[in-house]
Formats: sequence, C-alpha cells, structure tokens
Amino acid sequence: MNRRLVSAAMNIVDLAGVNAMFRLINRTNAVILTYHGVCAEDFTQRKEYNGRHIPVRIFRQHLSALRRSGFTFATLSDLVCRIKCGQSIDRVAVLTFDDGFRNVVRNAYPVMKEFGAKGCFFVVSNFIGSRTLLWTDFVETYLRAREPEPLMLVVGGKSIRYHLNSHTALNFAIEDLKHRLRNIPNEERIRWMEESGMSSNRFVDRAPEEFSPADWQDLQSLDRSVLEIGSHTRNHPNCDTIQSADELEAEIAGSKIEIERRIGRKIEHFCYPAGAFNPAVIETVRRAGFQSAVTTIEGFTTPRADLFTLQRIFGDSDLTRFKATVSGSLPWIQRSAQYLRGTT
Repeated sequence: MNRRLVSAAMNIVDLAGVNAMFRLINRTNAVILTYHGVCAEDFTQRKEYNGRHIPVRIFRQHLSALRRSGFTFATLSDLVCRIKCGQSIDRVAVLTFDDGFRNVVRNAYPVMKEFGAKGCFFVVSNFIGSRTLLWTDFVETYLRAREPEPLMLVVGGKSIRYHLNSHTALNFAIEDLKHRLRNIPNEERIRWMEESGMSSNRFVDRAPEEFSPADWQDLQSLDRSVLEIGSHTRNHPNCDTIQSADELEAEIAGSKIEIERRIGRKIEHFCYPAGAFNPAVIETVRRAGFQSAVTTIEGFTTPRADLFTLQRIFGDSDLTRFKATVSGSLPWIQRSAQYLRGTT
C-alpha cells in the first residue's frame, strides 16, 4: 500500500470510530508528544527532508484534534508529579520540543496559549543565543551546499560514496551520514567534523532561518505554566558514545547548571539526544538532580512508567497518521495492512 492509500485507510478508520475505540482502551495512559520545530508555511525545505519542522497549520490541527478527542494538557512537571503521587494521568497530553529552535517561541508558543496546551522545551545550552548550528544541521547544510557530484568520505574507518544528484539521493546521504557520525565515539565525531571542514561557521549563513536558535531572553519570556524549560545537553552528542565520565557529566549536569544560571529557574527534566542512553547515562542524569528523562522510544506513558525512560509519540505532519498514533490504533492498522497484502 502506498502512502496515499495508507492515509485514506487511516481516514476511514477514524470515521468508522476505530480511533475512538482505541482511545477508550488507552484512556488510563498519557501521551508525551515529540516535536522539534514549528515552521512558517513558506518553509519549503521541510518538504525535501524528514519533517522535523512542521508548519503552523498542521501544529494547530494537532492541538485541535487532541482537544476534540478529550485530552487535557499538562506540563511535564505536572505529569511527573501525578505519576509519583499515584494520581490519574487519564488522557493527559504533554508537548515536548527538542533542540531549542527559535521558531518554537515564535510559532508554537502562541498557538499553545490559544489552545491551552502545555509542555517542555528541551534546549541545547551551547546552542541557545549563539550564531551557530546544531552539528546535525551543519551536516545537512554542508551536503546541500555541495555540487551534485559524487562525494567520497571515510567515517569510522569505512569508505562511503554518496551521490547527490537528486533529492532522494541527497536526503539519503544526509540521513546516512548523521547515522554514521552518531555511532562513532563523540570525540572522534567532533574531530572528524573539524578536519572535514563540515563544522565551519561559513555554513551558518547558508542555513535556513528555521535552523536558528532561540536566545536566552526568549526562554526567560516563556510562561513556565505553559512551556517549561528542560535540558538537552550542552552540545547534542549521542550520550552513549561519550567514553569519559567527566565529559558525560559536563554535557548533562553542565547543561543544567548553565540553563539555570541563565534563566533563573530550576531545570528538572532531561531529553536524551537522538534517544541514545545506557545505564551510565541514566545514572548521570539522576545524579545531576533531574526528576525525569524522555526518550525517542515510541509509546504511551503508563501510570507505572519509569520516569527516566519516558516514551514519546512523534508529532507526524500527516494528520490522519497523527490521530491513529495518539489513539493507539496505528499498530493495529499496520498489522491489518500487512495481513491484507499477504492475502492479495
């Protein structure tokens, strides 16, 4: 089934009341939603890539759908408090935004206030208020700036040849190179990017506005009862690739200290970059004084959830898929589609 047929099937499922049935089944669970940026409608680059920045129109539709489906909104602090106290978390929705993009303050925050939505803004402390890019956005901007000719690179001792002569090939190269760099030791990744010239500041001016960070004044202006601030490390490394305990503590505890100093508020929640963690990372997060940590593991938050491996649901730009995901019907739809393909 192609994407258009799947979307049509999900719409039929929604109209038939299947999503409502699954919402009833999952009514005792909460939903923590994952976003990165909420972009202006004319940001065309998102159509060429992976949808990290969804348009305001779609974001507004998400909040409207959640409200119509009976969800109530809460901050992450409120949700964590309810879990600790054994209180109901029935149909609670928490919005989370990773990284620290300025468009969250400019575009998402006003819509959240309009709908009474609440959540947590996980920021990379060395990204905020700077004239730079996240390392992942340096990769993307570097590859998009190149001529459409084959590119040879060596990462982690392996040679890779990328073709950049089509949108499909370019997007594959961006995703694949990020994946490879995430899976080598963090010190090696930093050194590789410096030696390749990929982290040069000359690429900052070539990056779209949507990749720009918020500043500290932006964060101070946010109403913490609507959008509280959390930590997403100092530099956005994959924490499980950090080999030094001191470096790991600097990334995790150091970010907490810096954000608290800058905005004058206590920081209690952490987000693992790229969802990468291991027991040592979790212990470092606990020791730093955080009350919770969120992952990229897909799923609902249950009343007995582990507060340091909280699952989330991606805020998909396809509204029908979004409705199926937050109701819990998506796995059933996917299994049904696989069964139908096998019988035809």
